Amino acid sequence: MDLDAMEYLAAVWFVGGSESDWLAWLYRAKADHLWHFDYRFRYYYGTKDPFDGNDQKNFWRSTDTAGRTEQEQREDIELIAAVIAKRNERPLDRVDVNGPPLLLLEKAKGRSWFHVQRVPIS
Repeated sequence: MDLDAMEYLAAVWFVGGSESDWLAWLYRAKADHLWHFDYRFRYYYGTKDPFDGNDQKNFWRSTDTAGRTEQEQREDIELIAAVIAKRNERPLDRVDVNGPPLLLLEKAKGRSWFHVQRVPIS
């Protein structure tokens, strides 16, 4: 998740699982001011250390070019998240940011699935 590429972060969704998890986020991008819905599935291999590099991660992105509202997109994402939560037999967790993306660091703090790693700037 590249917070620097976002001008506004609506929310982040998470569904855990015993063998995989799902993370999604809805945001407006600085580059094109359009809504983007990004998500990834992570499949655990070895330890559950999020930074061990052993997990397989598959990422997808969709971009709204139809001018749909934030609320319309949130409703669709909630449906997707509910299906994944049912499949994984785990609860859905959502962090509503509704503002600058760096607010996520404060609002998601303390959640067991929220892991932050500094990436050096080259």
